[in-house]
Amino acid sequence: MLFRSVEIESDIIELKNGDIILMVSDGIIDADEEKKEEWVIKTLKGFDNGNPKEIAEYILNCAKGKCGDRIKDDMTVLVSKIWGSN
Repeated sequence: MLFRSVEIESDIIELKNGDIILMVSDGIIDADEEKKEEWVIKTLKGFDNGNPKEIAEYILNCAKGKCGDRIKDDMTVLVSKIWGSN
């Protein structure tokens, strides 16, 4: 058995054209052990590109830079952008 237990959270949120969904593993959050989520939010505010691939690479590279050669956990970044017709 791969998973002994699974927890599922569900929310209903209305997304609009251009909205971006960002999901990261705890390895990204913990790259800055003092600031946790704050560093990710601050980093995103300073990034001016709506391309999901570039956002993911930027966050991952920033996290790796914070850790140097001391990466302690997996680092996963998943970014999706909502594309819709108006």
